[in-house]
Parts: sequence; C-alpha cells; structure tokens
Amino acid sequence: MIRVFGLKAPDLIGSGIKCRISTTFFVRKHLPNGYLSNGLLPLVVLPREPCYAMPLPSRYWAPELIRDWY
Repeated sequence: MIRVFGLKAPDLIGSGIKCRISTTFFVRKHLPNGYLSNGLLPLVVLPREPCYAMPLPSRYWAPELIRDWY
C-alpha cells in the first residue's frame, strides 16, 4: 500500500488548475452512520506543503449535511 501527501496531479486531471493527490484515512466513528454513504464529504485541506487533506469529523458538520448523509 502506498501513502502519498501532496503529490502533484497530472495537468490533464486538473483542467488547468493545479491539483494535488493525498491519501485519506477515514475513522468510522467520525462519520454520521459509521460508513461512507454520500457523494459529498467535507474536507480540511492544508494548501501549502506538505498539502495534507483530511475528512472533517461529523461533529463539525452543518446539520443539513448530516441530515442529507442518511
């Protein structure tokens, strides 16, 4: 298994926008129902080196997002 943080994405992927790729680890207890069940997930991103990205724990989500998660 390979872990990457802030790996530059090929220009073709970003359509002219500079993009980075980072490995994400999901802690089930931080998701509203314990698993990924929606196509929208809030992330916290460090926009400078090393360009980390992590899912925002659900206790910080807006109530509307939690409601739509189910």
